[in-house]
Amino acid sequence: MPLVPGVKTSPYIDFIGSLPRLHRAAPPHPSTLLIGLGAGELVRHLEASGATVTVVEIDPRVEQAARRFFGFDLPRDRIHIEDGRAFLERDRAVYDLVVMDAFLGEDVPGHLYTREALEAIRRRLSPDGLLAINYTSFPDSRDARSLVRTLHAAFPHVRAYTDGTRSAELASNVFVASAHPFALGGIDAAADSSASAFLPNEVDLPEAGALVLTDDYNPINVLRLGANQSWRRAMIRMIGDEPAYWTDF
Repeated sequence: MPLVPGVKTSPYIDFIGSLPRLHRAAPPHPSTLLIGLGAGELVRHLEASGATVTVVEIDPRVEQAARRFFGFDLPRDRIHIEDGRAFLERDRAVYDLVVMDAFLGEDVPGHLYTREALEAIRRRLSPDGLLAINYTSFPDSRDARSLVRTLHAAFPHVRAYTDGTRSAELASNVFVASAHPFALGGIDAAADSSASAFLPNEVDLPEAGALVLTDDYNPINVLRLGANQSWRRAMIRMIGDEPAYWTDF
């Protein structure tokens, strides 16, 4: 995340942040649950689209850094410091949009990507509600295809979008799922720069050979080892020789 305000960051933030406007069936101020805070930029984008946001973040230091360095100012009663899966299992609120943007460094918390976890999310969604997942990997990798197959095990309607990156390169993938058919484009999507990187790049990922990930058998962290290695190399190139960072890392 750049420390300079107003500097553009990842296009996926623009796209997911615009979903309250793009989703034609969304109410004017959709209740939104965000799992994974990061620097808080996604919260600002969602709120700019009219959403009322609740956040679940497992690490209190992430919230502290977001408030100290990145202008994050969500009221404290709307952020829950706990594991996202545990929150989903005990929560009883209903949301119009659930966004999952949870990572462990370059890896993902596998217990949030099983059929049972996705079914827990579906129980928290309103009838026309959407689940959106930011997932960084190779677009047609086995882990991405397994996630799509697992989404189909919990939701009848699933769409996959990429940022247009070639299949041999690490890419931002956004998966959108719902219990009912949905349409994205409630605004003039073609003229909306927030959607321009993803909406034209909807992909149909083949599920042949893909797994349904379950609490009993979930090798997603093994399947994405190649993506994790590629991501780690990119971080090394970007950060360079910074002993204080790498010692702490």
